[in-house]
Amino acid sequence: MLWLARRAQRWGLPWLLILWAAMALACGVPPAGQTALHEAFGWTPRVIAAIWLFAAGLTGIVLAGLASWLAARSPTPPAAAGRAAPTSRWQALLWPLWCLLLGLTWLVMADFAGGADPQARFFALRHAEACWLANGIALLVAYARRAIGRAWLRGLSRLSALAIDPRQRLRLLGVGLALALLVGWLGRSGRSATLPGLAMPHLSGEALRIGVCLMLAWLLYRGGECAASRARRARLWRALFWVGGLATLGLAVSTDAGPLLVLLLAGSLLLGVPAIRRLAGGRSGVALLLAGVLAVSAVAVWRGTLVDLLPQFSALARQREVARATPQLAAHDDQMRVLWLIQATPAGGFGAGRTPWCGAPAQVGEAACASGRGSRVQGAPLQLVEDFAFAAHLARYGRTAAVALVGLALVWWFAVVMSALPRRLPPAGAPAALAMQRAALFWLLTAAAIVALAQTLLSVGGTLAWTPMSGVNLPLLSYGKVSLCSAAVCCGLALAEN
Repeated sequence: MLWLARRAQRWGLPWLLILWAAMALACGVPPAGQTALHEAFGWTPRVIAAIWLFAAGLTGIVLAGLASWLAARSPTPPAAAGRAAPTSRWQALLWPLWCLLLGLTWLVMADFAGGADPQARFFALRHAEACWLANGIALLVAYARRAIGRAWLRGLSRLSALAIDPRQRLRLLGVGLALALLVGWLGRSGRSATLPGLAMPHLSGEALRIGVCLMLAWLLYRGGECAASRARRARLWRALFWVGGLATLGLAVSTDAGPLLVLLLAGSLLLGVPAIRRLAGGRSGVALLLAGVLAVSAVAVWRGTLVDLLPQFSALARQREVARATPQLAAHDDQMRVLWLIQATPAGGFGAGRTPWCGAPAQVGEAACASGRGSRVQGAPLQLVEDFAFAAHLARYGRTAAVALVGLALVWWFAVVMSALPRRLPPAGAPAALAMQRAALFWLLTAAAIVALAQTLLSVGGTLAWTPMSGVNLPLLSYGKVSLCSAAVCCGLALAEN
């Protein structure tokens, strides 16, 4: 699809979206808003499908026209200005691993939807839609990679220039404060007594994480690729501090502390940035060894903080530590039911259709287990495939396969970073704009990979009761449309490097 779209250059974008929408319809994914359109106007599925294809093409035309207008206002060197290096082995792994991880995760969703609580039956359908949406986003981002890099680099450069002026700095802080409160309000529970929100914590948490990732990537880029003075680096660290503080405020408003734990652990993993620089310089063996030592040290310190330090100052941290250490005494029995499922799983997993998502059939009853009613009291909790996704994969595929899947997900993120290494050789006398864009996107994907690593450690550690439960999902291997679409952006940026 991407090859066909690029054959038509910029105006191939409508064909890309039309092909994607047609393939989604052919595979049975319902168009967005199909039920509402049928109830409002009585349109048949064929009419809605035709409108869906027309809307996809029209969206592509609008995006292509916008890209042409932006290109006319800011001309850049042509794409063929340099000699492209051949696709690396890491880049060749990106798409096969992406499809493998998404497919195996969807099989777990389907198994869980068929044998657990009837309320869980939407998981497989919603995740199938999320996979199609994520693949479409990955293709669009790969198509528009240069425009994205140019816009991101130029936007943050202007923000940095504005932050130098004290008056503009106060305006930026005011705008940032308003955005943080607005995003936090999106995630706040609608049942809250004060300031009820829209109850979308997954959306608010992901938006705030993306904001911190952008600032972190800008810090890494300006500190590593540019000859920055000590005063400029100090300003960058202060900006990162302010962005992190605003993100913390937004998460406090949304009453969702999980993403904050991810950001704090990602901050400790920044110790591995020197290893990443060595990796970019070609000394991969030393870099991998150094990154492994720093990661183990950061996780050990992080576990000690969660288990020993925070419960002495926070009631919420104390409750989560009680749920981890003695789940039978916790106010909610989710952790205990997850641990039961892990302990009852044989070494090779239960297999397709045989996982007791609803609890032990001998205790619950065959009829209740077949209908899913038993899972409400004894089986796996409804949020298993979201907050405890590692346990779901372990029950379905077995211990070895579950660990291998988590390892493959981490390999995929490592391949994203390695694929983004600038490999195009600019000709003599060519402007440095392209090299700057590639370097900036490399550090952007590096920051995203660091946050994904922190999220993986927290999710797996909370599932196995090694650390208190954080409520964050497992990247690429759990249910979550927003998280999957964020990973798709990284996939598209890394795929189009060469």
